[in-house]
Amino acid sequence: MPVFQHTIQLPVPPDRALPLFTPRGEETWVPGWAPVYVDPPDGATSEGMIFSTGDGAVLWTCLRWDPADGLARYVRLSPGVKAARVTIRCQPHGQGGSSVTVQYDWHALGPEGADDLATLTAEGFAAEIDGWRERILAAAR
Repeated sequence: MPVFQHTIQLPVPPDRALPLFTPRGEETWVPGWAPVYVDPPDGATSEGMIFSTGDGAVLWTCLRWDPADGLARYVRLSPGVKAARVTIRCQPHGQGGSSVTVQYDWHALGPEGADDLATLTAEGFAAEIDGWRERILAAAR
């Protein structure tokens, strides 16, 4: 199954960059992102947290939350369709900036998921993550 990884640079240190890639943080820059927080209900990022997106069609949990190491890992599950392990790593870059590496490790759970994953490309993934950078910078203005 496909594994895609792409790195972007942000003009904030890792301790400010990593929270941008939490469910609450993404509310500030992802259009239409409206997670429903199951546990904890306040949406505080923690290992084992559960939330949903896409009107409940996509379930998420946090596998690892290690701000001191600049690392977050999630599982993204569309039941019966596809699943992904999502890894975010934020490391220092330049003077006060961050290098943010986003990785999606996709797995088909049925024919629909296999069809979806067959359309993914490394170039498309890189363009999507570059778009994330642009939306983060625009939201910060």
